[in-house]
Amino acid sequence: MESAHSNLAKNMNQEICSTEGTKIGSNQNPSFSFSTVVRIPPDFKIVSTSTPQMVYRLDKLCMSKETCEKIIQVEEQGETIGCMPVKLRALKICGYIPIFLNIEVQTTAGHYSFDHLSDPLFLSVNDMITINEVLKYSVADLPHYVIDDQHVKLQNLHVTSLEVENDYFARITGRFQLLYG
Repeated sequence: MESAHSNLAKNMNQEICSTEGTKIGSNQNPSFSFSTVVRIPPDFKIVSTSTPQMVYRLDKLCMSKETCEKIIQVEEQGETIGCMPVKLRALKICGYIPIFLNIEVQTTAGHYSFDHLSDPLFLSVNDMITINEVLKYSVADLPHYVIDDQHVKLQNLHVTSLEVENDYFARITGRFQLLYG
């Protein structure tokens, strides 16, 4: 017969378990979507085949470890036999990611004010992506984690054109994958 503690550990590492209205998932790699919109100047349009250039900084993010107590359901052989408090250690990431984007545009009128007609022209955008999220829960001590480009990956960066009442906009969307699973 397994102890309540081993059932507890199994429950924490399996699918999602509900505790006091909070969802606790297995150790996964969360991702965060972002979207920013910028107005395109009159007589210009987005070069639809280009991917925006983007740089971002991770030095405005920080990791923290917090301890909390949750009530979980204890199961034995598939039957709930009660609830018990468990001390959980939470790994949390918070702060913001400053981003800077260049979107390639071209004139719709065919007129440039300089001689280099074949050189690309870019519209620059800056924004901030705010993050405040628990990355994982554990009943064991959490190791030291580092915030760097090996653990925070940019994915699915896209730009799309929008038209609203004869004004043109660019919507830039993407996703940051946090690899701390």
